[in-house]
Amino acid sequence: MEKVTEEFVIAIYDHLEGVHELIIRDTGGLEEVRDKGGLYHSSWKIAEKINNNTGALKVASFIFYELAKKHHFNDGNKRTAYCSAKEYLFWQNFHFKLEYSSALVFITDIAKHENSKTLKEIEFWIGNNIEAIQKTKDINSFLDILYKDLEGMKR
Repeated sequence: MEKVTEEFVIAIYDHLEGVHELIIRDTGGLEEVRDKGGLYHSSWKIAEKINNNTGALKVASFIFYELAKKHHFNDGNKRTAYCSAKEYLFWQNFHFKLEYSSALVFITDIAKHENSKTLKEIEFWIGNNIEAIQKTKDINSFLDILYKDLEGMKR
């Protein structure tokens, strides 16, 4: 097991906070982190999974679970979970094919307090909705899709 560095955790925390800020700016909602300690802890757990080569689907599943269920932000938790997991998968050479509007029911089920989706169910769902990509070839189309998704998230 590789040790997680504080710098890596802070980088993930800052990135998640930045993704959230962009989502709120572009799609509306309440700003700010509601639970900074919780977001830091989730960032540490995400960093640990990445450091230990847990696997792209497991890490993306965990990102969905942590960010949608734990409600670290005042608003936009499901949108932040979606964009963060989609971005992570992209950097692992996968395209998560579902648009936010099509994924929202499942993400809402992840966020439920009782009878929520398990990590295994999330991993299976992601696995059924990804395709392998070549980043150098597909980055512009990925960004176009992500921006289109953001348009669909507007309130």
